[in-house]
Amino acid sequence: MVAISDDDFERLIGEVFDELPDRITLYRNNLAEHSDDLDALRARVRITLVHEIGHYFGLDDPRLRELGWA
Repeated sequence: MVAISDDDFERLIGEVFDELPDRITLYRNNLAEHSDDLDALRARVRITLVHEIGHYFGLDDPRLRELGWA
């Protein structure tokens, strides 16, 4: 079992540029606890998903930050 910290919002399971990533798991409770309201939660979910999809396409965290997706 993988340990999940309070600051983890997601986990990508699979290989970069594999056919498709096996799975992106969003941690609902962590996302909700770091969001003030429903609009903030929606924005955080969107950013988190785009961030993980970016990793799938080979972008690293510094580049994702430059693009505003971290």
